[in-house]
Amino acid sequence: MSILQLPKGSAVDNSPDAPACPPWLLLLDDPEPASVLFVGDPDRATEQWFLEVGAKVSVRPPSGGSAPADVVVVAAPSRRTLNRRHALAAERELINELATEVGPHAALVLPWPVREATTTVLASHGFAVLRPIQPILGRPARKRGAAGYVTLRDAENGSVAADPPRWLATLSRGQTWAPGPGGWSLRVPSAYPSQKAVVTLAPTPTAPAVAVLKLTRHPRFNERLDNEFTQLRQLATSGGEASRRAPAALAAGQVAGMTAVVEEAVGGLPFLDSTTLKPDCPLATSAVEAITALGSSTALPLSGQAFSGPLTELLDRFVVRNNPPDVVAGFLAEQIAVLADHEVPGVLFHGDLGTWNLMAKDGFVRILDWESAEAPGPPLWDLAYFVRSFAVRAGRRRGLDRDRAIDRNLVASSPFNQAATVWFRNYADQVGVTNELLAPLFHLGWMHRAVKESNRLEPDRPGHYGPLCTRLVLARNRPGLRSLLSQ
Repeated sequence: MSILQLPKGSAVDNSPDAPACPPWLLLLDDPEPASVLFVGDPDRATEQWFLEVGAKVSVRPPSGGSAPADVVVVAAPSRRTLNRRHALAAERELINELATEVGPHAALVLPWPVREATTTVLASHGFAVLRPIQPILGRPARKRGAAGYVTLRDAENGSVAADPPRWLATLSRGQTWAPGPGGWSLRVPSAYPSQKAVVTLAPTPTAPAVAVLKLTRHPRFNERLDNEFTQLRQLATSGGEASRRAPAALAAGQVAGMTAVVEEAVGGLPFLDSTTLKPDCPLATSAVEAITALGSSTALPLSGQAFSGPLTELLDRFVVRNNPPDVVAGFLAEQIAVLADHEVPGVLFHGDLGTWNLMAKDGFVRILDWESAEAPGPPLWDLAYFVRSFAVRAGRRRGLDRDRAIDRNLVASSPFNQAATVWFRNYADQVGVTNELLAPLFHLGWMHRAVKESNRLEPDRPGHYGPLCTRLVLARNRPGLRSLLSQ
């Protein structure tokens, strides 16, 4: 799929209530249970997940008999309506009841921390493995479903809590990045289904991570992670500076129908935790060098018509959604025509190269999260996106809102604009972007970003990039922009 052919359903079913693999499921040895019993009201997205993957789903109130199941999820703590003394007694009674009912290798998912008394009851029924849920989840995810412990009935060769789940041990068996006991941790940074589950892998609990495993939380998102693996593998074959700026793709597989990709762990600190946010920041220079190397090492000559056709379709969508002034729509159409008449280098386009996707170590910046990468894509767009996000962050440190930061740092003449002008010119020289293509690529990049953003917004929400595209077109003769685009 071309980078300019935006997926129409890229944001479909990405609300917190959409079906997604519950994070606690990845703590089980087998994340593909054939049957699931919810005790109490189930989380709707979690229940829908199991129905979609073909598991038999049963629901019963906190009191009442039921048939055995592979996984039993206590979805509503009984102690919420009881005083502490009665709650503890009810909790033990419920666990005794459930542990008696479940199958020989079933798992219990409990929404409360397991106390010593509860542990004793569990152990008496053969549940010897406990893995905590609450410490591994971000706050948004804790609001959904259970937030206590997964308990696994101990089989003859049962694992212990520090061991990786069996699905992870199987996937990593024999690999140099295989985690040792306690050398793994799971985190899910958001309640939104498109956010990946991330497992950090290390040889021991105290050793640095050697790899990370990224896992989609629904098969509908597999394509993006499959694409990341493909693009990283292809980038590695190019060698040179660009390949050093990205993590190595080590392996790929599937877990419960979801794509799993293992990548080299990138050490250091997030770019935003390390940068001075000044235009002369050495880390900003390193980031620009990485983006420039990505463009120059992957550039291939293409006819501008390869981009002009898809861009014309995007312009139609931009006009319908944003209703820009006629002068703006006309200017963008003119820029598409300019591209059509020139040779344009096609490059590997990262697609989300903001400051948040950069890591810095010892002054060297590397680029993360390649799900949106496409080749061939338009040049300059990655650099422009980084410069905008850097300018906004720098402005906010001085108390400016997003629009004022862009106006001061990019549109007007300023030290920041002067540094960005040098970055743009160096990029153009090394990638092969002629001066007459700078303005068309710059403005059409924001049009593309606006259409992409609108794909995930409600119809009545304007977004950021549509108004930004219009403002930058109308401000194109301001001194800062003229300098930036070599005019």
